[in-house]
Amino acid sequence: MLALAMLVSYLACQDVPLSRHQLLNGATVPVDTALEQLDDNLVMVLHFNADTQTWYLYSPDPISDGANTLTHMIAGQTYLLYVMSDQDVILNNRVRFLNCLGVNCWNQIVW
Repeated sequence: MLALAMLVSYLACQDVPLSRHQLLNGATVPVDTALEQLDDNLVMVLHFNADTQTWYLYSPDPISDGANTLTHMIAGQTYLLYVMSDQDVILNNRVRFLNCLGVNCWNQIVW
């Protein structure tokens, strides 16, 4: 497990395009690249790391840029996406049906 964590940390620092195989085997993708298809519909993403008991945040809003602590999406990890409206989108090679019902606009996905 430590070796996998070290590999993920190493890959997170690289600017190398990742293959589909890498994406499905614990590799990382920069969050802004991973979620670019959501465009202006994305409000924020939350991720909880159970090992460190830490919440991580990403928001595309330039005002919150300094507050962003989530930098990469990791295959197999769970994320909460807050969107402004319903959207069907392909994320990480899977069709996702993101919903926004009134003020309930959170969607849980496994990357």
